Amino acid sequence: MLSNLKNKYQGENAIIIMGGHSIIQNNLDLSLLNKKNSIIFLEPKSLTPKLHSFNLKPDYLLSIYPEKLRTNTMQYTFMQAIACDYDLERSLKKKYTKEWNNFVDDFAELAEIRRIRFPHKKYKVKSEIILKNSPYDLLNKYPDLPMICFDQAYDLDGTKKLNLPNKQYLFSMSSEENTIDNYLNPSIVNGELVIHPNESLNSATIAIIPLMHFFGFKRVTFIGKDMSMLGAMEYSAPYIFKSMRHYKSFYNASRLAFSYGFPRGFNRGFLSLFKNLFLIEANKINIINLLKKFKNDAFGLKGNFSRNKIQFKDYENIIPRSNIEFLNVYTPTNYCRPVPGMTNIAFQDFINKK
Repeated sequence: MLSNLKNKYQGENAIIIMGGHSIIQNNLDLSLLNKKNSIIFLEPKSLTPKLHSFNLKPDYLLSIYPEKLRTNTMQYTFMQAIACDYDLERSLKKKYTKEWNNFVDDFAELAEIRRIRFPHKKYKVKSEIILKNSPYDLLNKYPDLPMICFDQAYDLDGTKKLNLPNKQYLFSMSSEENTIDNYLNPSIVNGELVIHPNESLNSATIAIIPLMHFFGFKRVTFIGKDMSMLGAMEYSAPYIFKSMRHYKSFYNASRLAFSYGFPRGFNRGFLSLFKNLFLIEANKINIINLLKKFKNDAFGLKGNFSRNKIQFKDYENIIPRSNIEFLNVYTPTNYCRPVPGMTNIAFQDFINKK
């Protein structure tokens, strides 16, 4: 049980590989991490053939939402495009167009409808399907790698049906409104670990920081935490699209397929505001909510392809309240931003750090 691991790594250091495109762009040699005497965690989308080539020995897979293991970033991009009726054939590098066309042709056999009204959750990979070069597919190279999962997401994904050899640690989440202190300090209820999430953080990080506190780490270092929407490792946008101009066209056409409430852009936001002003009951509260929604749609992002400003602000508020030293490996790179509240450090400086 996960609850039995409380303070298992008291005073030790952790490394979390988030897999952002900066790892490849900056030519980081992740094999050097094996010498750091740290506990290494993987975010699901970071588990790619490129990562495997570093011969890392990870200790845990942070598969908070196991559904993320069903697709690598490129396969997930394909699903986003299909959900938004966007043809990627002319946008992808030539070596990936055949994979796209095969994916579209086989889509009925690979996926099924999940929530038709929500583009970001419209389809899901069928529970019995393991796509080639997906994180689930590559797990066969790491049979002893334990998985840490949110119990409800684990059940919804049908992970158990795959009969993986990997040990699975499950936790639950509270549905109540929580303070930052509650968020940082998970509870044990009836022998089960319960995390009290901060809802505005993204789906992965919503549980990662509390888990690091639960394990008792002294220092936690993120690698590839780019704060962008470009994806992970060799399947991220700069490496599968012909150009960032091609990616931008897809990105703007498919914003609704990124996440619930993801900023839709000025034009779509203004059109929505204009339409709804004539549909709602004209009262102050409704109008204020509509204006807040438009503000998020038009100005909610930190910059091109970045994450929502709210997530940057959350780190700025939460990290200083933690008793863990958080580091973020960061080199100024296109579409990569430093994480507020953390000490941003160059990769080689981190490798040399004791």
